[in-house]
Amino acid sequence: MVSANCWYTGNNLWACYGTYHKVKNAANVTLLLLMILGVYQHWMVSDPFERSGPALVFTFMLGGRLVVWYQTSRKEAELVAAAQPQTNGVKQD
Repeated sequence: MVSANCWYTGNNLWACYGTYHKVKNAANVTLLLLMILGVYQHWMVSDPFERSGPALVFTFMLGGRLVVWYQTSRKEAELVAAAQPQTNGVKQD
């Protein structure tokens, strides 16, 4: 049984919206932490910029992806909250 948030992607693979983004963001955070450590190691051994440049670029790319994800998820949460009717603390039947 497949939930409504999943779809068939071919070759017997199912993609599920909720789990896919959680795994993707966890991988991005893990990669970002590893790249920050890599940039730090380049800095500690006084590598020239030519050697540490790719690590810096990848770090900024991952950071940008996480910022965009955060902004879009916050915007979606605001839209969902705005769509709910205001009850003003009164119990609705």
